[in-house]
Amino acid sequence: MSLVAAALLIALWAFSLPLHGQVVDLSGPAKFRLGDDSRWADPDMDDADWATVTIPANLFHEPIHYQSWRNGWYRIAFTLPETLSHEDLAISLGLIGNADAVYVDGILLGQHGRTLPFPAIAPRLERVYRIPTPILKARTHHLLAVRVWTAFGHGGISHGPVVIGPYERLKNQAYLAEQPARIIEAITLAVIAIFCLGAILLSFAIQVGPVLKRLLSLLLLLLFMRGITSFPIYEWGWFQHRSFVWLLTGYLFAPLATTHFTAALIQKSLPQRLWRLTFWLTLISATLLHFPHIWQTNQDHWLTWVLTATWLLSTTLNLTLLLRTLQQGICARHPEWIAVIVGLSGLCIAYLLPITGVSTVFPRWIDSYIIEDIALLGFLMSMAIAGTLQHLRVSKQVATLSDRVLLAHEEERARLSRELHDGVAQSLQAIRLKTKIVRARAPEPEQVEPALDQLDEDIGKTLDELRAVSRDLRPASLDTMTLGEALSWYGHQMEDQTEVERIEIQDQLRRQPPQRTVEHLYRICQEGVINAIRHGHATKICLSLVDTEDDLTVTIHDNGRGFEIGSHRRNGRGAGIGLTNMKDRTQLLGGDCLIDSHPDLGTTITLTIPQHSLH
Repeated sequence: MSLVAAALLIALWAFSLPLHGQVVDLSGPAKFRLGDDSRWADPDMDDADWATVTIPANLFHEPIHYQSWRNGWYRIAFTLPETLSHEDLAISLGLIGNADAVYVDGILLGQHGRTLPFPAIAPRLERVYRIPTPILKARTHHLLAVRVWTAFGHGGISHGPVVIGPYERLKNQAYLAEQPARIIEAITLAVIAIFCLGAILLSFAIQVGPVLKRLLSLLLLLLFMRGITSFPIYEWGWFQHRSFVWLLTGYLFAPLATTHFTAALIQKSLPQRLWRLTFWLTLISATLLHFPHIWQTNQDHWLTWVLTATWLLSTTLNLTLLLRTLQQGICARHPEWIAVIVGLSGLCIAYLLPITGVSTVFPRWIDSYIIEDIALLGFLMSMAIAGTLQHLRVSKQVATLSDRVLLAHEEERARLSRELHDGVAQSLQAIRLKTKIVRARAPEPEQVEPALDQLDEDIGKTLDELRAVSRDLRPASLDTMTLGEALSWYGHQMEDQTEVERIEIQDQLRRQPPQRTVEHLYRICQEGVINAIRHGHATKICLSLVDTEDDLTVTIHDNGRGFEIGSHRRNGRGAGIGLTNMKDRTQLLGGDCLIDSHPDLGTTITLTIPQHSLH
């Protein structure tokens, strides 16, 4: 943006500098007539009955009832001073909407764009035409004739300067005047291309939904529409013969693409009859544009009415969905909908300006073409903001949902633990008691004694395993002990049940976290210890708990075999379910999980959780 601002300032400064040396200022009254006749370039033709207009000024502001898609001619008489008669001269006409052909004394100097039947437009180019020296020497009084053709609301010689002066200076001044539009155009095209490329790459990476597909289609259409009138396209000659036809085709399909995107965004089905009518009318209208004879025989401008009706129908459908989007966003209190509405509304308004002619009130530095570029950038920014807001909102919802799932998981663990302890364990105890009764009442105890002893031993082992499972599901220590004490109890249990030599707990917590946080941290440490024993074959494990004013840090270090994190990822094995669960729980607490592991050097897992996230 600083480059754009600098370019604007330089262009404004350069454009405001007076031209050194004498120039002929052609600004002011000029003769004008609607229609098209090559004889009107003849300097000897009588133009007394022609209307008088002002240049530079938009023809739509003149009392001549000028219409789009019409040809018209300017005639401007001038006298060349003797001081300029021997210089290399040129004529500067500023900006002309949208195509022109320039004659001096009936001799064609050059043209930009084309008129019917193959219309092409060049609205952004500063018009500077070199005047051959023999032309100016032939006469004392000269006539400048300018043929113009207007596609949208930029009629005729709309912005100056309209002067005759030294060619090199006028050319340099025109070049500087174009720089703001060129820079903003380059930024706009680059940003749209980046968004399109990002959407395409994202579609390969994930399974995209209808919103991203419709957005990609809209972005590609906008990129095409913006590119068809860009400086490079015109200067390189691409699409020059049919640029206006293709641009108008884009204008027809733009509301339709925006409508489809909006419908996918708010997940609303379009009215099928209206949608089909709009689609087929748009398709037929766009097809008609590509037949030259229709342009040539379009004397009553019936095609104008067809195109206008098509565009208005598509726009009405689009505005209806935009209002629904706004209503849904307000009702749901989702800020991303507001960003989408602002972006789409700005885009629609910007493309409305050249059609309605409202943009003609703006000065040259903020003409509607620059406004279109700014609106495009604003639309892309609004989409980025909306996507970010939606991602944050959905991430928060997912985190909340995950937290609820884990809470339900813990509650289910507690319920199963109670059921096992109060139900199944009590039933096994009852069976064990009945075996003693059978032993006491058996007529021949020595015959049933071995079977009963084996049964009693099996029931005892089952009870021990059941109590261990019950403790793992929901240790009672979580409700009665601190986090350090619960982990110490768990460490002693694992020392007794496994081959690990020592599990050391370093509890340096000055205050206990909330109960929900304790449960998450306990499960994370439990997962870390199990992974170290099962996969790392560790014999010594150290758990460290430290808290400061800002963070709570949990470190799990073992002397196991370790692993190469990079090779795991390259081999597609990922971090494993256990490590993934640890990371997910840490993220739910608002913290970070860092894993540092190397072969034969053990593994260190560090959890860092901000204090403000614990409450």
